[in-house]
Amino acid sequence: VGRKVVPTMRIFPRIFDCFLICGINDADKEYIVDQIDKGERKLSSFRFLGCILDVFPESERNNSIIRDVNLFAFPSGTTISTHPFRAICYNYALTNMIGERFYCANLSFSELLQFNPDQQARLEKHSGFKSLYVQKSISIVSRYPCPNLLKSFLQSLYALVFESKNSHIPIELHLSSLWEIPMLEHPMKMSLVAPFGDGKLLFQPVPAPNMFPIVDFSMRYLFLSLDIDNVIHTFCSILAEKKVIFVSSQYSLLSLAAESMLSLLFPFKWHHVYIPVLPEELLETVGAPTPIIMGIHSSCVSKIAHLAAEIVLVDLDNNTVTIDPSVPSLPKNEELSLKKRLQELLHPQIHTLDYVDSRNIDYSDIFNPSGNTQKQIRIAFLLTFLNIVGNYREYYYDGEFDKQEFLEAQPDSTQEFLRFLAETQAFIQMENSRNALFDELIELKLTGKDTEAKSNFLMARFPDITSFSLEIPKPDCPEIKTYNYEGHFPTLNKNLMQSLDYKFYETRISEFLKLHKDLAPLQRIDVLYLRAHYRLVNHEILKAMGDLNAILEINEDFRFAPTLLDYLLTTMEELETNMEWYANNKEYILQVGIKIRKLILEHEQKKRELNRKRTTSVADPSTDLEQFHFVDHRQKESPRVWDVLEKLEEPAVAKMTQDQFLEWFQANLNYSRKTAFKVFEALKGGKSIRCDVFYKGLQDVKVRSKKFMNEPWMGPREVIYKMCAASNSAGARGILILTSSKLVFMSKKGNELVVIDLESIHTVEKYNYIVVVPPGVPCLKLRHKSRGGKSSKVEETTYAILTERKSWNRALNELISAYRIAKDLHDQNYVQQALHRILLTAVVETILGKNTKALLVFYNSPDRYINIKKILEAKGPLNIVEKLGATSRILAENSGLTPSFVFGSETISERFSELSEALLTNIISLLFSSLTSDAKTSIDFAKLEKTEEFQRYKEASSALSRVDCSKMTKQETLSFFINVYNALVIHALLLSGFPVSKLEWRYLSRSACYDIGKLPYDLDFIQHGILRANSNHPWITAKNKMKYKDDDPRFYHVKNRPTEMDPRIHFVLSWHNKSSPSLRLIKPDNLDHYLDVATKEYVEQFVTVSLSKKQVVLSKLFKWFSEDFGSTTEMLNWILSHLTGAKKKELSHLLEDKSSFKVVFQCNWTPSPLPFRQFL
Repeated sequence: VGRKVVPTMRIFPRIFDCFLICGINDADKEYIVDQIDKGERKLSSFRFLGCILDVFPESERNNSIIRDVNLFAFPSGTTISTHPFRAICYNYALTNMIGERFYCANLSFSELLQFNPDQQARLEKHSGFKSLYVQKSISIVSRYPCPNLLKSFLQSLYALVFESKNSHIPIELHLSSLWEIPMLEHPMKMSLVAPFGDGKLLFQPVPAPNMFPIVDFSMRYLFLSLDIDNVIHTFCSILAEKKVIFVSSQYSLLSLAAESMLSLLFPFKWHHVYIPVLPEELLETVGAPTPIIMGIHSSCVSKIAHLAAEIVLVDLDNNTVTIDPSVPSLPKNEELSLKKRLQELLHPQIHTLDYVDSRNIDYSDIFNPSGNTQKQIRIAFLLTFLNIVGNYREYYYDGEFDKQEFLEAQPDSTQEFLRFLAETQAFIQMENSRNALFDELIELKLTGKDTEAKSNFLMARFPDITSFSLEIPKPDCPEIKTYNYEGHFPTLNKNLMQSLDYKFYETRISEFLKLHKDLAPLQRIDVLYLRAHYRLVNHEILKAMGDLNAILEINEDFRFAPTLLDYLLTTMEELETNMEWYANNKEYILQVGIKIRKLILEHEQKKRELNRKRTTSVADPSTDLEQFHFVDHRQKESPRVWDVLEKLEEPAVAKMTQDQFLEWFQANLNYSRKTAFKVFEALKGGKSIRCDVFYKGLQDVKVRSKKFMNEPWMGPREVIYKMCAASNSAGARGILILTSSKLVFMSKKGNELVVIDLESIHTVEKYNYIVVVPPGVPCLKLRHKSRGGKSSKVEETTYAILTERKSWNRALNELISAYRIAKDLHDQNYVQQALHRILLTAVVETILGKNTKALLVFYNSPDRYINIKKILEAKGPLNIVEKLGATSRILAENSGLTPSFVFGSETISERFSELSEALLTNIISLLFSSLTSDAKTSIDFAKLEKTEEFQRYKEASSALSRVDCSKMTKQETLSFFINVYNALVIHALLLSGFPVSKLEWRYLSRSACYDIGKLPYDLDFIQHGILRANSNHPWITAKNKMKYKDDDPRFYHVKNRPTEMDPRIHFVLSWHNKSSPSLRLIKPDNLDHYLDVATKEYVEQFVTVSLSKKQVVLSKLFKWFSEDFGSTTEMLNWILSHLTGAKKKELSHLLEDKSSFKVVFQCNWTPSPLPFRQFL
């Protein structure tokens, strides 16, 4: 009814993401024939990694998540044989770059190798093999945790190809049809059964927040493989975020055991690396210095034997778990109670032997995914958590959780376990995000309910499962009646792919409802909801509203997804502007849409009321949490941009020279001289510019911000940086506004308000098409996290911007980079600086009447700082090598060290200083041999990394992993870590290049690390944690990140570390630019002498005193680490004590003089060989 309206958002996402076929390609076949030609007869010697042969849909081929699926399809590689292989099917998981988890199923089967005639003739001639079999696989990927559904789907496809002789429906149509089945994201339960061949598929969606997560698999295999004690120890190891490695000869068992353990963690979640089936090709990742859950085939255990000390090995085939003494046990009473309850649930026959009616008790329920026993097992673990941490909500003060007070208030029996648990990401994230069901359970506990009452309450929080049969339509290909695949899985025929006939599905659902008038209310709701979806995507808006209205007739409290209500609100507003359509359908609307229209209006009013509350009751956090998960902490701090605008003074002279403008600019706007010069140049002032025009532009920003101050989305003292006319993807016209923390779209009618938090935006890109306006209109497409609730779902929003798209694209991309950097480095200053630049750019563009990017930093940069992070973090500790071979002896001879010193564990513990000195000397030599330019700053990194000398150094540096820092004296600790720090800096430079800004240096210093004593020590930790006696980090603004925690295990191993900060330490740490301290070897015997000499040399070179200008020029090192030197006066007096000669007299004179003088800080990040002058 009515004209077609294309949905502005995907209301219902698909169940499946992509389908893949993996196997060997033509090049592999040619290799097989060639090797057999050469006399190779041992077929087991052929091993291939496989490759991706086909992908559906084709648009997913470049999706990074499926890049290495072939490795998971053949975890041990694929081989060939003269006999068919046995088909196997199992589940595994993949994780993308932003931490999203994808669930997969793989079915590997045997297929006859198809050679061309020439290859077949050669094969038979030289080997006598008439036929060879190879492994092939089909895989399916979904973002929803439904392993049984995925396996059922693949098994049905397998049966269709290998067991059904004649099929009237090609597999291509099965794929394309099932790909269009939606995942209905309403808060109630929903499932779908669709016949597939002779089988059925069952789908279960994500439940409401106050329900248990759905588990569609049986936990029986976990409890059949491990006894209760081993299950609990594995559970504690995972909770303690250790390296947990599951081992089995069955790939399916690995996935089932790992998923079962994760389901028992509820309400906690696993936030680290999770690879339930790890391919043999990726075994080295087990050594990653991070918590992991991985599953490996039992044949690979010997290959990770060297890591035995740092992993918890869970052998599912033999019911054994290695005990890690550092893993705390559950509190004794809770552990005994949990064991007792599990015994009752897992072995009911034993606990009911004395019952008279024990013969009549049905034990078949055990381990049924939807049965009571499996639910009770999950409840038992949840109640254990309730008893241990159930009072954590009492320790929130002003919205902040006081962890220390919470721990101190706990009984002694739980102290040890809780202190360990409170430091894990699982607890921190649970405390931050809160779980609705767990909070309801806590409320029930506070009322004094007993365990049975709580158990009954929780049993009602498991989603039910509804089944509904839906037929797949036959293809519109009358000339093709049957499909016989003859045991060979075909290459997908794109011509047989058809998009789903939504009208067909709507008709079949309607017929189903007519035949089943006695459906249970909840089941009827599910079917109506499904039909509403197909009607919406078929543009039958009013019929869909009729279905939704019928749902409300059954259950007036039914809660529809906010995305659906938003879509209906927008669509109906659009349609009702068409008076002819409205007149033709007014009667129909009045008949069927009363309840749903009322609900839509209530939804709109609720949004408006919430916005009004936010303006009048900002202090009440519950107002924000009702719908928005984002709270802008910057509003509490009064943004600096607003302060600048408030104190801005009109220039006394309208037209200013460059020097006058720079002076006025710095005095009024608190920016650097460099930024002021950029503004002057951007305005093309030549010798002078109109400063009053620039002042007026800033004043307009201030006036505009005040004008909108009473809007519900505008925070106190928030600034509006940019505004322009825009249209959304539905064609509604309005204004696009960029504020300090949000991107806001307001429609002209005032009936639509979209607020997007800046830090939730992932990408912004140019786009030239919107359906409801003529093609070619310039648009911006944003991908961002949804703002409602606690969901991390990513949405797409598009705005048409006719005249200023370039400017908006640059500004938003500048902010995306700033937020990314601020998050990486825990420093919100980068966001503030970006906002300053955007403000200045907007004013300059207004004056010039055209776009400029001169003032933007991140938009113009190639993101080299991000590349530094990727390069270094991908390598992990830089001194880790896979194998230690004969090259160690060569290196030992070249470095003057004996092999036993470099790699012998006994002697390393006695000669720390010699090791650190030898490493530093060798890597300096390596660096100088690699410098390729006259300036000594260019390095051929790719060539260097392949050299034998570089590999030798890596082997030598691996000896650091066996250093016992606890045996060092204080002097040995300082000299050792100074030398190692300087060696690690050079090692990082060899891989990532010289940093040319503070930002690049910060990424390098937080990403580069060495394995020392089996723990990762990065540059930041060595400098700020050890050498600076755990002083505040100079560049981190987040209060909880400024210092390292005292219980950091790296501190525990460095027992004789400094307890007081010695400022001289700064002058023996080199950054390798023109403002860097010199590089020198430090020996423990005469440590004070080295520190004094280094300090005096640095201050003599980098401190300049001018009596005529009344100015002192210092290195920015003194500004960054001002906390170590004291106030400006204290700092200058400290410098004075280390100066000699004329500079000392001049500085002394300035300090004694009563008149004021200026202190200027400078830093030159230009790469330079000067820091090596002690070695040249």
